[in-house]
Amino acid sequence: MASTMIHLYLANKINPDGCGLYFMGSFAPDTFDNNRSDVRMAKIKNHFRDTPSGNAEEAEIIKFYSQIDKDNPFHVGYFVHLLCDLWWHIAIDKIAGDSGDRQGWYANLKNEYRVSGIWIRRNMPWVDDVFRKMESCMNDFQSPTPDPTSEEIINYTKGLVSPSLRESDKNSDGKPSTILTPAFLESYSNEIAKRYMLWVGNK
Repeated sequence: MASTMIHLYLANKINPDGCGLYFMGSFAPDTFDNNRSDVRMAKIKNHFRDTPSGNAEEAEIIKFYSQIDKDNPFHVGYFVHLLCDLWWHIAIDKIAGDSGDRQGWYANLKNEYRVSGIWIRRNMPWVDDVFRKMESCMNDFQSPTPDPTSEEIINYTKGLVSPSLRESDKNSDGKPSTILTPAFLESYSNEIAKRYMLWVGNK
């Protein structure tokens, strides 16, 4: 699954004028409290990954799209998240295979998510505006989905937009990921945004 900042990168690519609820929805499925005993199964269920392959199937995403309130920006962002993850593992697995060291590559992926997240926060001009939009709607936020809970989504969002996170970013050298490169992020987000427009236009 893609990281929070990559989800925001794609959400902004699809709709840079989206409201705070839209952007919160774009990473909401990943905001479970990690202290929950059922966090692993809860993520599998809400990402529709309870399949033989362990990956979401497009039929389930189609079903989800048919049921959501398309006038609700949070729901739309949530759907964008699921679409991103639907195709993410295919793109990532190809890079891993091309590396010649699939096991070592995946072992380092968590750190590459961290590095790319810092790079996005420090270099993308839309980040501050998106963070402000999310901050402005947190006080009255009520999630239209039962899981994760409203409290979990709010707490996660508060941590994401906190000044302390941006301050800690300064301890990094600011260099982009050598795997999730700026060129890869732009190419992937452009491709998924194009698929999104075509996909939604046909539904």
